[in-house]
Amino acid sequence: MSDPPQLQPYTTEGEKAVLQKLARSCNAIFLGEHYLTAKEGGKEGGEEKDQILAARIVEELQKYKPKDAKLTLGLEMVQQKFQPALDAYIASPPSSPSSPLTMTAEDEALKVATEWDARNPSSLPSSSSFASYIPLLHFAREKKIKLLALGLESEAISKVREVGLEGLSEEERGRYVLDPGGFISSVKGKEFKLYAERFIIPGFVARAASTSSAAFAAAATREGAPVTPPAGGGGRGGGRREGGLSPAKFLAARILWDESMASAAVRHLQQNPKDLIVLLVGAEHIKFGMGAPARLERLLASAQVPTATGRGQVKSILLNPSPQDSGSETKRLRLTLGYANNLEKCRPLADYLWWSDYPKVAWLEHPQNPISTPYSGDDTLFQVFSGVK
Repeated sequence: MSDPPQLQPYTTEGEKAVLQKLARSCNAIFLGEHYLTAKEGGKEGGEEKDQILAARIVEELQKYKPKDAKLTLGLEMVQQKFQPALDAYIASPPSSPSSPLTMTAEDEALKVATEWDARNPSSLPSSSSFASYIPLLHFAREKKIKLLALGLESEAISKVREVGLEGLSEEERGRYVLDPGGFISSVKGKEFKLYAERFIIPGFVARAASTSSAAFAAAATREGAPVTPPAGGGGRGGGRREGGLSPAKFLAARILWDESMASAAVRHLQQNPKDLIVLLVGAEHIKFGMGAPARLERLLASAQVPTATGRGQVKSILLNPSPQDSGSETKRLRLTLGYANNLEKCRPLADYLWWSDYPKVAWLEHPQNPISTPYSGDDTLFQVFSGVK
């Protein structure tokens, strides 16, 4: 990574070339989406802006993937226990809606079968409407693309946020953590500690300070199990808070969430090593690379998944980021968590940044001239995509 990090814009032809490269060199591509919170830079269709952009990217990747590969779409918004509902949805003959955005009877049945409203209530910051995903779901049904449930179950999140990882049963630990040794060692490195200190724990503090007691309790458990909200603003440490959610348990739930999604993806790739899996997950899980992407990379290596020659990479695309979204304290995007001596171990905000509309120039740090072919130098150089056509 260059120091300071730089942004490499692409022309429309450059976008096409990079998507072709990604489709043919990756086993997994993370798309980091945002939910109900309005982001700086405007909205399109409410919270649907990211989902519309994700649908466009998925359609292009389906077009460019190798002929011997199938595309699989992973959805964090559907919890893993509801995989049979996704399978039934794709297997059933599609209706003919009056428009691509119209809910069909099959869509309604899927919404009920996955307990969408109960497990993704609109009061949560990590929630989005079912209707936002209709274009993606209809495209998947039309092309018979497998849908993979990625979300960690509400019950497991509640246990960990209340008790810690020890609250999980042996069966649950085995299901969510395929590589216990790697799971433990992954949090010991200097780079992860920097990531947790500067990104995860401040998120806990901000949530505690800005959310009402009732809303915080619901967000902490995703099911409304009673917890005591932390007193506003205190502490970066992992000390226990009696009867409530502590920074340590918040962190434990977060890393388990990331690990469980990576585990679900690697299970699929073990059985289908030529597949290209696109994982649509919350932006918080991919920023700065130390969440789900790093965990999937580690699991692919430890499981020795026999990927096809020339494939096997894991890349991330962050959709419609803003400076605030990147944890910046200025008007510019924060491109990495650490600079100077910390830069070597740090990852970029994402491998690729993609906006639905051209971003504000003031957001961009050291932008280069647009190019029309994939950048062939340092793979960690930031990439900027413009949605303008």
